[in-house]
Amino acid sequence: LEEIRKDEAAVREFLIAMPLGGDLHHHLSGSVYAETFLGWAAADGDFCIADSNLGLSTACGDGNDAPVPSGRRDFYLEVVRAWSMLDFVPSPGYSGADHFFSTFSKFGALSGTQHGRMLADVRRRAAAENLLYIEPMLTSNSTARSLGEDVWSDLGGGSVVPAEYASFHAALLADPGFPSARGRLTDDAENSENIANAEQDCGTADAAPGCAVRTRYQAYISRSGSDSGVFAQMVAAYEAAIVEPRIVGLNLVGPEDGSTAMANYDDQMDMLGYLGEYYADTSPLRLSLHAGEITAASVPNGYELDETDHIRKAVEIAGTRRVGHGVDVMFESDADGLLEMLRDRGILVEICFASNDIILEVSGAPHPIYDYMACLLYTSDAADDLLCV
Repeated sequence: LEEIRKDEAAVREFLIAMPLGGDLHHHLSGSVYAETFLGWAAADGDFCIADSNLGLSTACGDGNDAPVPSGRRDFYLEVVRAWSMLDFVPSPGYSGADHFFSTFSKFGALSGTQHGRMLADVRRRAAAENLLYIEPMLTSNSTARSLGEDVWSDLGGGSVVPAEYASFHAALLADPGFPSARGRLTDDAENSENIANAEQDCGTADAAPGCAVRTRYQAYISRSGSDSGVFAQMVAAYEAAIVEPRIVGLNLVGPEDGSTAMANYDDQMDMLGYLGEYYADTSPLRLSLHAGEITAASVPNGYELDETDHIRKAVEIAGTRRVGHGVDVMFESDADGLLEMLRDRGILVEICFASNDIILEVSGAPHPIYDYMACLLYTSDAADDLLCV
């Protein structure tokens, strides 16, 4: 690199050839391009575009839909804009976050059923970019959610409180439906990888480069679900990791500043704290939690960042090993102490620049990357005194 530093073309070639390590903050359904989903929908032939929201639909032929477009102009681009952040410009009352989170339901008819196909696509692109490892958030678990709601209702219902965690947990494991709930995760990991391997001829002389990209998977849970459903999904993930080593992580997804997510945050951290302690010696599952993906401008009325302390609670209560985003770190209580704790505990922070810019409108000097770098990259006492205050 030193020899070619002044040669822009050579430096570019050098960087393109350099292995890029791993992609750790990877939403599978959000990593497939809208154009790719449209191509699959057109090729499959069973889909149309609903007039009402430009979402993909299988309820076609009622006069309220249009054929899946294939030409890269006009209506095709209109659909791509609805399914992605292409050309998006925020307006009063409709933010980047609003648009971003609205996109997932529009291609859900494909993304919810095509995990193997999607995995093959992202592995292909990862290989082209010299990525060695990806860790997709592969699947949610509606089976476990429904089971949890039913079991908890049979136990009397109401709010799931810490005093009831152990009895609810035991009832879930004893229920005849639990193996199916756990299997929803293990089967998806197995089937998705098998489909991707077959599509890419893995294990043969014609194996595609994507076969060399190592993959492990996270289960994910919507923050806005019922407390009984969320608890059951957490249990299923910990149990699934015991029998399926490719499932390595658990994450919570969805707008962190949503009213339900804010109201449930502390309870969900308590649930994870209980399960982390329970499974400490039996399940290899680890936590990688979205935390601090909020700002003073996005947090709902009635909440203050230095009181909600999402990053601190994710680490201290839930026991997460990784923090996704961590944008509000300097606005939480005792920010300097929080930075030092993250450093001392070896917590990995997943910084997502484009996402933070588009969704939270945080970029440039206000971005906390400078605070993280100043404190987390240094360990000597002198550096602590100088850089963590």
